[in-house]
Amino acid sequence: MWPASQPASQPASQPASQPASQPASRLLGLIRASRLKRTRLFQLIFLSSSFLILNNAQALSATTLREINGTAPYYTLDSGATKVLNLNDFLGLTLSDNTKITPSTTSSATNPIILPNESDTFASVVTLIPTNSYPSISFDSLVKNYNYWLDEDGDKNPSATGDLKLTWKTVSGQDVTSSINLADRLNPCDSPYTLTIEATATTLQTQYGVPRDRSLTSSSHTYYIKPNFPPYVCYAQPNLDPGDNNWKGPAHQWDPTKGFKIQTRDINQKDKNFPKIASDSLFFKMKIYDATAADIININGSKVYSQYGKGVTLDLTAESNDTLRVTLRGPNSKSNGNEREYSNSAFAIYADQAKQKILYTFEISRWVVAKPGQTHPYSSALDYCNNYYTNYGLAGVRDLTNATTHTAESDWNIGDSPNNHFTRWISYFTSIGYVGGIMNEWGNLYGGYYPGSEWELGDYYTTDISKVGDQLNVYSGTGDIDISFANMYSQRAACINWH
Repeated sequence: MWPASQPASQPASQPASQPASQPASRLLGLIRASRLKRTRLFQLIFLSSSFLILNNAQALSATTLREINGTAPYYTLDSGATKVLNLNDFLGLTLSDNTKITPSTTSSATNPIILPNESDTFASVVTLIPTNSYPSISFDSLVKNYNYWLDEDGDKNPSATGDLKLTWKTVSGQDVTSSINLADRLNPCDSPYTLTIEATATTLQTQYGVPRDRSLTSSSHTYYIKPNFPPYVCYAQPNLDPGDNNWKGPAHQWDPTKGFKIQTRDINQKDKNFPKIASDSLFFKMKIYDATAADIININGSKVYSQYGKGVTLDLTAESNDTLRVTLRGPNSKSNGNEREYSNSAFAIYADQAKQKILYTFEISRWVVAKPGQTHPYSSALDYCNNYYTNYGLAGVRDLTNATTHTAESDWNIGDSPNNHFTRWISYFTSIGYVGGIMNEWGNLYGGYYPGSEWELGDYYTTDISKVGDQLNVYSGTGDIDISFANMYSQRAACINWH
């Protein structure tokens, strides 16, 4: 039995001791290897994360740089279709027929821009300055209220410096920017006007963004503009002598070198124009624009009759190619019977064959007949005029002059002249009667300037009496008022009809 048990006990004890120690060491090795792998894995994860973070930071940095280095804001007049890189773009005009005028358009005093329609007004010349802001507007308002800007990066809250402004001047250089009514038509006699549009230096900027601003340098341009007008006249010129220095009248009526300015072309206000008082053979000249004197005579005829009234006609003759002479014909000392009849007479000289467009219009409200030669005494002058014809009488001071005098003997203050001689005014009617007479309108009546006129150098009786009871007279050389006579032969008579 022992042999059998020996082998059985020996194999059982020997193998049992070896397997018990080997698995433990292997387990320890596996644990160590696992720890090493985890450490390396953590290192790889950390390195990978660091790499990703670094790359993300670089990507973010690159994105931020692209956003910061964007585009500057800019002006635009067409919602971004065109960038305004020069302020000349703000200096354009639009006319009533939608014609666009830019600074590249050539205009000058001799080659002005002519407005397309006769009815055009100052407001018909449209600029980027709104009428409710005339005559200037800030670029800040143009940006904020009219959206004349854009920023392609989407930056907001724009602001701008600088202004856009305009100036109107007449052909003589007078600045009328603040005095014109935008609803008024341009006056051909003040043309060509100059219209200067100026854009001052400006900077447009947004609240944020890089770059956030754009600057443009100042710019301006002057246009020459003339209204679309039928043939016209600007002055009615009687004898200019005397008419300057102390003799000249108000600037809105009288030009010492050209005569009386046209006050109106409205046939319903004809009484505002020269002349208001006249006498036979007196004449005035008118320079015509955009037509010839022959054209006007062809339209109106060589003799023009009054629209209403009696006794007065006009003779039209060509003084030169562009100058028309208008001579008044009416009762004089040689007239007989009904030829002496007169009543207030109105006239119109037309610029077109259809007689729709007025060249000049006026009304004669007083007619004077000068008696040639000496008339003495006063009663003879009075009788001559009272018997001349119905509604005639001896002239008063106000029928002859607008002078004033403040001497003790001949105090007279019903006149526009500050001195005792006439000044060139158009006569007018007031509650006390007419102010101003034939001398202040027509100048010197003697000396040959008016051929055929019966006026002479002398002292003309009047119906007015001085403070001391003496008869006042008016000297035809200067229109001064006095109670004495230049010499014993200087007494004259002039008869007036104001009906």
